[in-house]
Amino acid sequence: MKGRSILAMMLMTEISFLAVCASQLMGDEIKRKQSGSNLDRNRYFSSFRLMLRSQFGKAEGERIWDEAGKEYDRLMTEIEDEKSRKEIIIPGAALYKAIEASHPNEAVYMLKAYGASYGIRIAEAVSRMTKVPGVPELIWSNINRIIDRASSEKAGYVRRLVGDENGRIGVDILVCPYLELAGKTGVPQACLPLCAMDREYMKGFRHIKYTRTKSLAEGDGYCNYRLRYDASKK
Repeated sequence: MKGRSILAMMLMTEISFLAVCASQLMGDEIKRKQSGSNLDRNRYFSSFRLMLRSQFGKAEGERIWDEAGKEYDRLMTEIEDEKSRKEIIIPGAALYKAIEASHPNEAVYMLKAYGASYGIRIAEAVSRMTKVPGVPELIWSNINRIIDRASSEKAGYVRRLVGDENGRIGVDILVCPYLELAGKTGVPQACLPLCAMDREYMKGFRHIKYTRTKSLAEGDGYCNYRLRYDASKK
């Protein structure tokens, strides 16, 4: 029972923060330690620099990255919120502003693409974790507690829990603290990478089918998370 309890507690940690593991898998740790830029040391967005260079060329990509770094430092200092949320949302706001200033209409696409590619890498790690016999079943047996913890009202969410719905369990997020933080930066689009990542990495869970067709960050009235156990899903 002790081993089961420890594993259950691990799985009930807010799922979005699996990005910490993904950042280590991506090999960015050495890069962050060598860099003097706070944005380079951000564990979620340090690889965005390569995307800028690929999209705009080395010189222009570096210029945009430097501008985003200055805005990142300013927003991190001026905006009050939980540090863990700021490290996820504020880089998106800073990068959006820096890209949009010189390349209108490019920022939204790049933020979404980065979040999606990041989510795919996390999905690979999640798939490996849930390949262990018994892990998908353990997750599903604790799914209500996982949902409750991941969308806790103590953490700033306003939610509507959804009971069994054709075998599915889920939650509607009516107010998201990450989107609220994005609003504080003046860039609501800053939440787009997180939403894109979220949409992709949940596909990595074996035997658990996940769907989300609505998103607050994309203009819908709520985010609708639905999960269903499906032994045939690999």
